[in-house]
Amino acid sequence: MMVSNGLWTAGMICLLFTGHASAGEGSQEGEDLETELEIEHGHAPVGATGGSSWLEPWPHDHFSARGTPYVHLFGIEPAFLGRGVFLDYRSAQGATVDEQELGVELEWAFTRRLGVVVEAPYVRVDAAGVSSESGVGDVAISPRALLVDSDAFLLSGNLEFSFPTGDEGAGLGAGEVGLAPSFSAWFDLGHWVQVSAQLGTEFGMESGDSEAFYGGALVYSFLTRGDQGDTGHGHRHLGRHLPAGMVSAILEVTGATVLEGEEDEGRATTEALFGLSYLATSTLELRVAYQFPVGGDQEFDRAFILSLVRHL
Repeated sequence: MMVSNGLWTAGMICLLFTGHASAGEGSQEGEDLETELEIEHGHAPVGATGGSSWLEPWPHDHFSARGTPYVHLFGIEPAFLGRGVFLDYRSAQGATVDEQELGVELEWAFTRRLGVVVEAPYVRVDAAGVSSESGVGDVAISPRALLVDSDAFLLSGNLEFSFPTGDEGAGLGAGEVGLAPSFSAWFDLGHWVQVSAQLGTEFGMESGDSEAFYGGALVYSFLTRGDQGDTGHGHRHLGRHLPAGMVSAILEVTGATVLEGEEDEGRATTEALFGLSYLATSTLELRVAYQFPVGGDQEFDRAFILSLVRHL
């Protein structure tokens, strides 16, 4: 069942790509609009407004300097900074335990280079034939800094602090303060194709347990509404938000390896994810994803993610 679901999801993504490629004149019109957006949304380089780039106001623009839309991922922190509210529902099924999580996340850029992410989950854990527990999970705060800002490459540093607000005995939290420094990178490949990556480590401040984690993602975006933003005067202008009708196909691979732990040292897990996002309006994004383990140890058999994003 897991394999068939994965194939079905992959098939749907392939159909979207095929439909976009064979759309004829409508597709060409969408490509023309994408080209206009790439030109229109290029923003000034760091420091162009004068003063320290660390204190420059955040450029309220959801496009890169070369006009590629910034697309948020499911399991990887992006290198770009932004402002938005995320509501994510994740349901994971395992051999002995099922887990559901409803998470609220606030991303806020203070300046062009400085921002923060705050996460608060509500978790329900069902152990087959044993018990069911639910409650608030561990809250996390992650200050972020954009270290490198060029036309085709971004690099950010993240420093996540997690707090033991979840009940460790019920399986809802880690039971200790966690520290997770990491780096996030973003590459603009052109034609609305982008690659993201993240690499970091996580430490338990009391136990000393640690693990290394990583992630990589490939994203392809395209427009489904060729006339979106037409002013009636032969010029299309969409402001600084993403265009309504934009679809993004997302492929992610994430994993973790335990570096130090009493029982799990050396244990490694890897997951793949197929996801789709759709801009219902210029500020409201709908997302869905299917995730499954690939090789190594397995924390779950499959997971489904539904997400609602409000871009600010």
